[in-house]
Amino acid sequence: MSIIDSRRTRKDIITLLVGVVILLAGGCAAVPYQQMSDARQAIESAEAVVAEGDAGDAQLRRARELLGTAEERLHAGDYGGARDTAERAKSLAIEAREQSGTDD
Repeated sequence: MSIIDSRRTRKDIITLLVGVVILLAGGCAAVPYQQMSDARQAIESAEAVVAEGDAGDAQLRRARELLGTAEERLHAGDYGGARDTAERAKSLAIEAREQSGTDD
């Protein structure tokens, strides 16, 4: 093996390693700040119009529970689970608001 071949082999290995690092870094989940914020805002918005016992009350209670679960997952480092749970909480809060029949 010549010096040129060994340099090429090292360069190929380094390129491969850099590619693997980039793939691994890209696969890491980012902290779901926006999803958590969106869920909190949707719940606050629903709380303003949904009264206890209203049609959307059960969905609003479930949305609050899911937000709590999302926060627990966030603190545990389960960012993907926190993101998914926060998005479900947001959806339920929106449903609760829509079921209240108020379009404020």
